[in-house]
Amino acid sequence: MRLGTVMVALLYLVFLVYPFISKQRDTFVSVLSTRADADRFVILAMTDEAFSDMAINFYEASLRAHHIDNFLFVGVGREACKILSRMSIACFFYADDPNAGEASSFQQQNFVRKMNIRTDMILEALTANFTVIHTDVDVAFLNSPISEIKVTEELYFVSPLNAAEGRTHSLPILSARM
Repeated sequence: MRLGTVMVALLYLVFLVYPFISKQRDTFVSVLSTRADADRFVILAMTDEAFSDMAINFYEASLRAHHIDNFLFVGVGREACKILSRMSIACFFYADDPNAGEASSFQQQNFVRKMNIRTDMILEALTANFTVIHTDVDVAFLNSPISEIKVTEELYFVSPLNAAEGRTHSLPILSARM
């Protein structure tokens, strides 16, 4: 009897929750469709409230300065997108995180959780057949990377090295396609 009740509850949950998840995914893909260029290249930059000032700076100094329009900021926590939207900067609220208002440091649990959200976001865009150029918001483009990436058709991983440890920390810029 108890197992049957659990199964019914699980089935109910699947039918109740899945349409919402599917709808959110469709919405993200539809927003990507409006932001990507004709070749389906899109620059994605994940941000949260703690890094919204860097996101604005990245927009002003790198995207707007180089006339790059095929970008989308992806918000972790609703407040990040509210801040960017007030400045008419394209942002899609993707996921909540309990530490969205706090800066995260490399290898901390909340950093790892946010990076997993980033991975989900990139994989979702790739699955929808977009070419993704992912960038952190604490970098600067000296020119538009899009034409170089389109010409070479290579997978780019640009990452600073930690000289003391001799290993890669994170990926500030990533270009990938499926």
